[in-house]
Amino acid sequence: MGTFNRNPEADTLLNLTPGDVAQLQKDAADMPFDVQLLVENVSTIAALGQDAHAAVTGPNIMVLAIDPVAGHVLTRFGKSTGVKPSDFDSISKAGNAHFHNHEWVAGIETVVIRAQASAQTSTGIAQSSAPVVVEHGLSGGTWLLIALLGAGFVGIIVWLYRRSQREGARREPAGDRGAGQPQRGRDDVALDDAKSATDGAVDAAGDEPAQRDAGAAPAFGTVDRAARDLLVGARGHATRRDDRGDAGARR
Repeated sequence: MGTFNRNPEADTLLNLTPGDVAQLQKDAADMPFDVQLLVENVSTIAALGQDAHAAVTGPNIMVLAIDPVAGHVLTRFGKSTGVKPSDFDSISKAGNAHFHNHEWVAGIETVVIRAQASAQTSTGIAQSSAPVVVEHGLSGGTWLLIALLGAGFVGIIVWLYRRSQREGARREPAGDRGAGQPQRGRDDVALDDAKSATDGAVDAAGDEPAQRDAGAAPAFGTVDRAARDLLVGARGHATRRDDRGDAGARR
């Protein structure tokens, strides 16, 4: 069971609260060695290193020395702590991310836990001095969701396009039939009127009694000629209108 101790300047330089101190003492109780926190504002890192070495007063003590003004962090270990010399550098830098943000308690805890790991393993835990940053990319499920959304969007566009094409196709036959219907003009009406007049004249002549005298024949002939003249006139009028229409189309 380890203990946690600090120099008098530590609370002031790191702005440690009683709650912070209680948390650090609780963490140290789980360590296989004692933890000595040394906080100073010195001129050089060499001076901080000398003070840290002097603070190792027993074989089972870990000293964590911090200069919050200059930004230096050092660790020193007694021989009985079990911490591997190859891990000294990585342990000292383990809390840098927290120290840069002035998260002093979290940084101290990180350094002490890394030292504990080194002491409890048969081999060193030394890694690169650079902090390990895990970058999380998009998971496979996220990419699948994006693909499904994209496919759904494309499907909606295709469906709307095909629907508009079908509606246009249904409207076109009705319009074509209307456009293809021949229009009856005044010439056709005139021809029909002429034919009707002729038929009426013939019917009128056919209804006369069979016992007509010789003078009735000229009347029938007169009606017949009049009907023919009416037909000829109507057809001539239609022919002239067709000629004018062709001429207009050519212009």
